[in-house]
Amino acid sequence: MSDSPKTEKNEWRKDYLLDRWVIITANRGKRPQEFVRKREEKPSEAGTCYFCPGNEHMTPPEISRVGDGKGSWQIRCFPNKFNAVDLSFPKAYGTHEVIVETPVHGQRLSELSVGHLVKVLGMYAERERKLSENKKLKYVLIFKNEGPAAGASLAHSHTQLVSMDRVPMLVQEEMKAAKKAGGGCPYCKIWKKEKQKKVRVIYENGHAIVFAPYAPRFSFESWLFVKPHRGSLGGMSGKELHAVADALKQVLARMDRLLGNPDYNYYLHTAPLRKKDGDLHFHIEICPRLGIWAGFEFGANSFLNSMAPERAAKALREA
Repeated sequence: MSDSPKTEKNEWRKDYLLDRWVIITANRGKRPQEFVRKREEKPSEAGTCYFCPGNEHMTPPEISRVGDGKGSWQIRCFPNKFNAVDLSFPKAYGTHEVIVETPVHGQRLSELSVGHLVKVLGMYAERERKLSENKKLKYVLIFKNEGPAAGASLAHSHTQLVSMDRVPMLVQEEMKAAKKAGGGCPYCKIWKKEKQKKVRVIYENGHAIVFAPYAPRFSFESWLFVKPHRGSLGGMSGKELHAVADALKQVLARMDRLLGNPDYNYYLHTAPLRKKDGDLHFHIEICPRLGIWAGFEFGANSFLNSMAPERAAKALREA
């Protein structure tokens, strides 16, 4: 398997640690601009936006906010009205929250300043800390759906947070694979190896790095790692948090410029709320939704990707 930016033949690739496989379909290769597609009108753009300033009464009661110093808000957190879990559900125990990252309707995360993104990440960390006080909760999954193809039903930018009484299976698999690898944290070794090879690195600063993973499920998939071994945002210094915000802005802005504001998902993989349940190196996986999973992906539980990560990283570096 070659690390060359030009993948001449199709090849199977395995995830660094998980038993997860991808076929890089070089013979279907397209230029980056060919991944740009016309965006669909979002449902909420036709009527009242529940998340815009002035409509706070249309959401459940607020849990937390970051004020703008003028009597209004920059970031709001409140329960999800259509919650998947609840503290009153004994068989689906947890909390389901919405974090609206900006009062400006239609503003994308890449358009926020690094300072504002630090506050967004700070809200993530605040909610995780608060929820950790409930001893029944074991994990907090934070994720973002941007655009209809990524599952967003509302146009106004927002993040979702689901706390639960169990550690998600994918996170368990990552922790088990990391433990099986032995010799310390394998993710520390992975980002250092990618930094050394350079070919898949997209952006780097003093405390964070973004690279295209070796076996990406999605075209232009990117992983963001904080360099020191940290389990969550709450364990980071101010400089590290700023570095993560800077790296997140950089990769999202480059993706937007290159791919024409694509729909995407991202999710944070953190350590469980309590050390006894395991450890994991904090990272964010950013997954543009440029294609549709079909029979092969569901039937084989493997993935087809026509954009080699080496080519994707080069295009994003240059964007």
